[in-house]
Amino acid sequence: MSAVLSGRDGRLRGGAVGAVALAAATAATWLAWSGWAVLAAEPVRFAPWQLAGTAVSAATLAILAPRWLPAWVVATVMPPSFTAAWSWTAAASDDSGLWAVGGLLVLVGTVLAAAVLVPLGVALRPMRWAWFRGS
Repeated sequence: MSAVLSGRDGRLRGGAVGAVALAAATAATWLAWSGWAVLAAEPVRFAPWQLAGTAVSAATLAILAPRWLPAWVVATVMPPSFTAAWSWTAAASDDSGLWAVGGLLVLVGTVLAAAVLVPLGVALRPMRWAWFRGS
């Protein structure tokens, strides 16, 4: 059973399921910490704890996700899914249309963050000592 669920390197197979789960988890980092404040009856300014929680959650996800998914999947799924969640909440509360500019800036920022954090996650993956075990 474990051979079906994971590949030789221990990461999950079935990339589509993993990519969808990663996209949902990434969007949840925005929606759970900060997105609800934008969609509230009276939008409130972001508190520092909200932004810190969002950043730490997303960074942790970017570092840990390469343990189970290929790095290229993590790097290509996280930025657009975070940007989509951010854009959805921003568009709902913006009458000027400038949310699109903000969305582009969020996308650039998340791509840059993924470019740093995903390779860090790959470097921190547990090493497989197959040669040591005699396999």
